[in-house]
Amino acid sequence: MDCTTTRNLPYRPYCTDELGSGLIVRPRDKAIKYNYLQLNPPCTQWTLTFDVDYLTTPDIAAQRGLPDPTWIILNRANLHSHVIYALSEPVCTTDIARLAPLRYAAAIEQAYTERLRADPGYAGLISKNPWKADHWQVLDNSARAYALGELASCVDLTKIAPRKKGVRPEVVMLGRNCEIFEEARAWAYRAIRRHWEEGASDWEELVYGHCLGLNELFRDPLGPREVHCIARSIAKWTWRRFRPGEFAAWQRRRAQKRWGIRRPQGVELLKAGSSVASVAQELKVTDRTARRWKAAAVPQDERPKAQGIELLKAGSSVASVAQELKVTDRTARRWKAAAVPQDERPKAQGIELLKAGSSVASVAQELK
Repeated sequence: MDCTTTRNLPYRPYCTDELGSGLIVRPRDKAIKYNYLQLNPPCTQWTLTFDVDYLTTPDIAAQRGLPDPTWIILNRANLHSHVIYALSEPVCTTDIARLAPLRYAAAIEQAYTERLRADPGYAGLISKNPWKADHWQVLDNSARAYALGELASCVDLTKIAPRKKGVRPEVVMLGRNCEIFEEARAWAYRAIRRHWEEGASDWEELVYGHCLGLNELFRDPLGPREVHCIARSIAKWTWRRFRPGEFAAWQRRRAQKRWGIRRPQGVELLKAGSSVASVAQELKVTDRTARRWKAAAVPQDERPKAQGIELLKAGSSVASVAQELKVTDRTARRWKAAAVPQDERPKAQGIELLKAGSSVASVAQELK
């Protein structure tokens, strides 16, 4: 990527000469004349910018074991700076199907923030303009773009705390995109089942409202356009993939991925006579899961109830069936009720006899 070109900038970026006077939107060719400029478009990230609020020297990155920045932009008055690394391949910040590069970039960004002791509260929307050398002192030590792997090789990403479910960590810049993605998509997977009857545009509005609520929880929230891009990506992806028929197929694929070959192994072990507890321990699943497998392992016609009904139909007593199949007498009696056809049961026979004119006493004596 050519770092000197302005083609990577948004078409109409935010810009200003003084942060205190607010931001304005201007065409790209006019925006680059302002002191402060939005470098990254709403849906992609081609720079990682770090706000260094202390005296900055040209070798600040080398002192901390980091590669030379693409630009170091110094405030001439106090030598505070923005340290900027351009990326050779921009990272999409809105594509739900490619979260891995976004998480990777966010981890790198957090590690560099800690190494440079940069401001973790920096929102990242506006930075000092590297094309405004008449106002800032611009050091282009490398003037080159980096691959994420090159930047990652200089820091230990294993020290970055992994995200815990239900816990909102302190995040910086790209981490906010990841957080909104993770929480909103998990919500959308469940919520869409209640909104299949609505249109795609209504669903997108609902997802956008949810993302806005999540964004408000950040100390420095994302801009509305970025939130809208994230919401649109989640809404379109879930609407396309989570239709009723596709959802059932997705659940089957998810179950297959989760259990893999363990379920067939468990069923075979249970068929061979292994206990539920031993199968659960060996395959590292819960007893409840192993019991479900056991139900699938025993054919319907071999299960105790089916066997008991057949024995009772053949004339076996309740007591003998209960003893043979190791169930209670009460259970065997329920099976007997199911084993006797409706027209052979005493109540049905008695009603027919009484309708035919038999006396109560004779029916009671006959049917005992």
